[in-house]
Parts: sequence; C-alpha cells; structure tokens
Amino acid sequence: MSPYGTSNPDYLLDNISLNQEACDGLGYCLPACPMMSLSLVEGYVNGYFNSQTLFVDLGTCIICGLCAEVCPNQAIDVDVPGGGGSSTPGGTDNGGSGGGNASGSNFNALGPTNPINLEKDLDCFDKVPSNNNTVYKITIHVHSAHEGYPTQEYWQGDPGHAYITMEKSNNANVHRLSFGFYPKEDTWVTPTKNAVASGIGEESSNDLRRSDIRYTMIVNEQSFNNAKFSAIVNSNKPYDLNDFNCTDYAIEVFNAAMQNGEKLNVLNSNIGFTTPAGLYSNLDQLRQNGNTKISKSKFYLPFSNSCN
Repeated sequence: MSPYGTSNPDYLLDNISLNQEACDGLGYCLPACPMMSLSLVEGYVNGYFNSQTLFVDLGTCIICGLCAEVCPNQAIDVDVPGGGGSSTPGGTDNGGSGGGNASGSNFNALGPTNPINLEKDLDCFDKVPSNNNTVYKITIHVHSAHEGYPTQEYWQGDPGHAYITMEKSNNANVHRLSFGFYPKEDTWVTPTKNAVASGIGEESSNDLRRSDIRYTMIVNEQSFNNAKFSAIVNSNKPYDLNDFNCTDYAIEVFNAAMQNGEKLNVLNSNIGFTTPAGLYSNLDQLRQNGNTKISKSKFYLPFSNSCN
C-alpha cells in the first residue's frame, strides 16, 4: 500500500523509471520492493504531497529487468507531477571500504555457527615453534552469495561472506584457524540501522562454507603478528552493515599482513558499502593482472585445528 499514492502505483502516471544497468546484480524475488527503494524529492504523487518515499509493487520493480530486492536510488529517475520538473533521488557511492550511503539492502544477518574467543584461539599459534623452519600464511576468502554468479550482491536474502584463514607451520606441526566477523546474534540489518554487537565465528564448522576465490600470502613473523593484532582489535568493533561488516573486517586483517606498502583497495558497491561481491571482483581483477597468489577454483575449508 502506498502511503502517498494508490495501492498499486501507476509508474507511468507517476513518471517513475528505473535504470536496468544500475539495478544489475540485485536479483532476489520478494512480494514487493521495500519503501526505501524509492526516495522522492518533495512533490505531488497522485494528488498527495510526498517528501519521503513511495512504496511500489513487484510489477514496478521488475522494470529493472529482473526481480530485485532493492533498486538503488541511483537507478531511479522521478519526474514528480507538480514537483518542478525532473529530479534524481539522492544516494552516493563513496569510495573506500565500508562507508557511503545505501538505499536498502535489508536482510537477516546470521550470527556465527561456532562462536569463538578469538584472542584465546589466536594464542594457540604460540604452540608452534618459531624458527627458520616456520612458515606463516594468511588467506582472505570470498563465499559468493550466488554460486557461479560472483558479481551478484544478494541471492535469496544472502549477501555472501568474506573471512580469513591464518596458518603457522613448522614441519609436521601445523596450526590453522579460519574465522570471520558477524553480528553476535541473528539480526535484521539495514544500512541505516544502528550498529549491533559483533562476534567472531570459526568458519570450517559451517558445512556449507565455501571459498570461491582466495588470496594466500606467505609472510614473515612480524606481518603474521600484525594480522593477529588487527584481528583482535577489529573484533571489538560493532557490526554495522554500512560502515564495518564482514568484508571490511577481512580486508583490515589481511591488509595488516601485507608488505611493501601493498593494500587491498575495495571500493563500495553500487548499493553504497563494501560487499563480498565487490571483494571478489577486486581479487579477480588482480588475478587477471598476473597475481599468481589468487585462485578462484571452488574450495571447501580444511578444519581449523583444536587448541587444548
């Protein structure tokens, strides 16, 4: 039901048009698009004054060329009758990890399958001797929302996931931990909702957890310890879809281990914040440019080692 127009808005009458290219990759069927999928500047719609939003039904959303959970603001052009001509609703795509504004992208974010005490588990790496035979590895992974369609931001309410594996080995003595950043408990998240308490989950406990693309580095002891420190410090941040989500966390930890001034620089997606799909695209571009440390063959995680 439209609070400012009819129960079944006539998008032609109301001069609403959606841009297919900007909507691309947001395929997810819902009975209706959320109210935040349209942001109208003040004007009149069907004779009613509107300075907020217009709820539109699925028939309007599929003008994008697919069933979309959210058509971002920048995909929508509105010529509001009586509103002084054509206008394009707000919505920016600021560069960098995590910031920016988004027009929707609401979903139920699940807490970790196996919550862990990260600091305690990272201390277990100390049980592996540190000497000239020690090898330190760190990997950043992407589990795509829609397997086989890595640039799709969402699929059936799932945005995908980004996470880290750290491994320290000395001959046959190996310790490995795969972990990621989550809301502490299952929660409904939106780009405008206040941040919620966060938690860290061990990833190999999730039988469905995949690695669709990964970047593995062999690093020195100092870089490995830098990543451990970053993992602990950033695990204390609240989970915020818009400003600090699983992708932001994984990038922060991985970047802490990078050497010679190198950093992953993942721009915000077209919905306004960093996503696993955006990280996938960044890693795949690096791979195509010749980075042999990146693999995109599907991979299921080996178990993290227990630590008694």
